[in-house]
Amino acid sequence: MNKSTNFTGQPILAQLLSLIDKSSVSRIAKKRQSDRYSKYFKTWDHLVTMLYSTLCGATALRELTTGLLAGEGKLRHLGLMRSCRRSTLSDSNKRRSSEVFREVYMDLYRKWHHVLSDSRIELELFKQLYIVDSTVFSLFKDILKVAGRRKDGRSKGGIKAHTLVHAVELMPCLVRFTAATTHDHTFLQHINLPEGSYIVMDKGYVDYHQYQLWSNTGVYYITRMRDNALYQSIEEFDIPDHVDEGVIKDEKVIVQYLVEGKKYDHLQRRVAYWDDKNQRLFIFITNDMQTDAGLRSTNKCN
Repeated sequence: MNKSTNFTGQPILAQLLSLIDKSSVSRIAKKRQSDRYSKYFKTWDHLVTMLYSTLCGATALRELTTGLLAGEGKLRHLGLMRSCRRSTLSDSNKRRSSEVFREVYMDLYRKWHHVLSDSRIELELFKQLYIVDSTVFSLFKDILKVAGRRKDGRSKGGIKAHTLVHAVELMPCLVRFTAATTHDHTFLQHINLPEGSYIVMDKGYVDYHQYQLWSNTGVYYITRMRDNALYQSIEEFDIPDHVDEGVIKDEKVIVQYLVEGKKYDHLQRRVAYWDDKNQRLFIFITNDMQTDAGLRSTNKCN
């Protein structure tokens, strides 16, 4: 194995880790009691190991631990005293709650978000814009294969990462992990946005009750309408000349939703847009009744 400690410069991972306050990680670990049953493989060691895994693209526990062992002589640059065994890492992944790492991330985000560049943003509206999306991934199949449900005699496992991104910073400001089979819309209840904010998401996040709660608090949403959505049109708006020619319909509609067996009405704006380039029709819905339905394509931020 490589025992040499004679090399110049700092590894990229070491430079990234220098941005993380180790004392903050210790404070969070103490608060969450994440080191309670661990003698050697502490929360900091676990964090560094998983970051190393991400940067190296490791897809299995054996691949990760072997990679760490190969560079054992340089681990002190990462704040690690020794490489961990595969069984130790496996047990820690099962036992240590992901909440401690979520809190470490949020602590890091709060510390550095003010220096994230917003020079790319030209419209004031973008400073109020948030984007929601999710992705399904698997890290170590031996551990995650039980997450999910049985289908066709096989286990469909994995983790779904739900992410809220502030458009100005292009950095996640809220991340939650669930089983891959969890419906996307459950993430919306964890989002708290200031009045006047805009949130954009795909139609997998349909939740009319949450849409109504946002309308009550002055938060605007923009998403796409599902093909099988039922609605009642109550008013059609004129389309001004300065609006993008792809906008073919702009109307106010009512949809109904159920809460504990009781029906409620939700007022929406429905905008039909024809994408001539791709020969495709898009139906957007929003609770913003004032903003123009579309801008001219000459607008670079369109």
